Amino acid sequence: MSGTITIEIPGSLFQSLKQKADFMHRPVEDLVIQTLAIAAPPADLPPGLAIELEAKLNFSDDALWAATKPSISATERARLEQLNSLTGTRLLSEVEKEEQSQLLSAWQRSMARRARAFAILKLRGHPLPTAEELKAEVEQAA
Repeated sequence: MSGTITIEIPGSLFQSLKQKADFMHRPVEDLVIQTLAIAAPPADLPPGLAIELEAKLNFSDDALWAATKPSISATERARLEQLNSLTGTRLLSEVEKEEQSQLLSAWQRSMARRARAFAILKLRGHPLPTAEELKAEVEQAA
């Protein structure tokens, strides 16, 4: 379902959007839609996670930077990698399958939290770390 709304955008905000859109060679409308899409979490998330991600819009920058850190421990990540690796060599027991499912869910939630925090920080004009910097941070935590 789609809809049309008409809103008045304050002059300075419109100018900022127009400059960005011009720089990207895109219409202002596309930039507004992209910004709204980032501001609203996907509708297909579990309800608790969707509420948590939406609440991040109210976080301070410091709290958002803290939220960019993995919420799954290095031990949990290593165990998930081990179980995933075992899947290629043998069938997992029911207990291992349940553990793998729980760890995978925790990992996915961690990624969603981090991605949301980074998206909001980017929207607020902060430079984001490079892929190499993120990888080094994860390796350092291990």
